[in-house]
Amino acid sequence: RPAAGEPYVRGRGLGYLDDAVLWAEEEGLTVVLDLHGAPGSQNGEQTSGLEYPDWDPSHFDADAAVWTVETVAARFSNRSCIVAFELLNEPRLGTTALLEYYRRGSEAVRRHMPPERVAVVINLYFFQHMATQAWASFDWRMPARRHPNLVYDLHTYTCFLERGRGNDASLPL
Repeated sequence: RPAAGEPYVRGRGLGYLDDAVLWAEEEGLTVVLDLHGAPGSQNGEQTSGLEYPDWDPSHFDADAAVWTVETVAARFSNRSCIVAFELLNEPRLGTTALLEYYRRGSEAVRRHMPPERVAVVINLYFFQHMATQAWASFDWRMPARRHPNLVYDLHTYTCFLERGRGNDASLPL
């Protein structure tokens, strides 16, 4: 469970998600669930729900994040409008920790949502790090034969970057 004081999966939050999923079903829409803000934060940025100026990857609570993913997957396991579950939005975590979290999160989703119906989405936000360190690891750490219907979500924000500064914009895509 998330630590006391963390604003995740508490109060009316799941009720709002219940409402959104119900409305999507009633209107014939599909839904991608997304853990946009993980307990402890996955990046220390506003995109995780809280901004932490002194954040570092040790603040990310992988156990609580997996618990959250499993709680949501179990709650919506029979909802026909759910087509995917993104395990984490825009993480800035080390390759080993991130891949271990993705493996555990994927297993948590699969305990409740079959691959024939729901994709598991892995976010590739910090592209330079992913391209140089992690990309080759996905195939042997999370091979398709053991993790079917796995989708990569690449977030690049080249409009905010300057060429030649060693960031994503300087990498050929």
